[in-house]
Amino acid sequence: MGYDVTALDFAENMIEAVRRNSDIWGIPVTAVRGDAEDLPFADGSFDAIVSNYALWAIPHPEKAMSEWMRVLAPSGIVAYVDSGKYNRDSLVSRIWRKQAFRMRAKDGNAHAIEPDPDEQRSLESLWSRDADRPAEDLRMMKAAGFSDVMAIRDVQKKVFKGKRYIEYGYLKNTFLISGVKRERMPPLIPC
Repeated sequence: MGYDVTALDFAENMIEAVRRNSDIWGIPVTAVRGDAEDLPFADGSFDAIVSNYALWAIPHPEKAMSEWMRVLAPSGIVAYVDSGKYNRDSLVSRIWRKQAFRMRAKDGNAHAIEPDPDEQRSLESLWSRDADRPAEDLRMMKAAGFSDVMAIRDVQKKVFKGKRYIEYGYLKNTFLISGVKRERMPPLIPC
């Protein structure tokens, strides 16, 4: 569509996947390995930032949002999709997860029903585990200085249909958050 695209991820295997997909589809993408809390880009480098299911796992989301603000050009837009907690222990949740797992496995795209014990301990220490989302996201975006901050809730109900909804939209509170970096007005000089 004529945009210059830069992808960032902390994991080298994800950077390799971006490069492979870029080659396969013939879409030029600059893939950079880096830390979302310390972006390796100059101030005002981007007109837009898009993030997909990443903020929940970033240890200090306020730092990441501050970095988004720094690397965005004036009037730049940030939009990200993420999801909040859901009751993993309810009977409905357990049945739905098992059914979704079976459906994904049949399609050759199986994710574990439950994370291994080490991964589970890691997940339990995340900021997002008990956060009131997206309310906390909205608060952090405003604190980072973004304006026109808004949330679209229940994105999974708008995006996933039928089988995909069962496989990936189950019991999640998926939302989209967006905000704008407004140009700062120079201070008024008294007359």
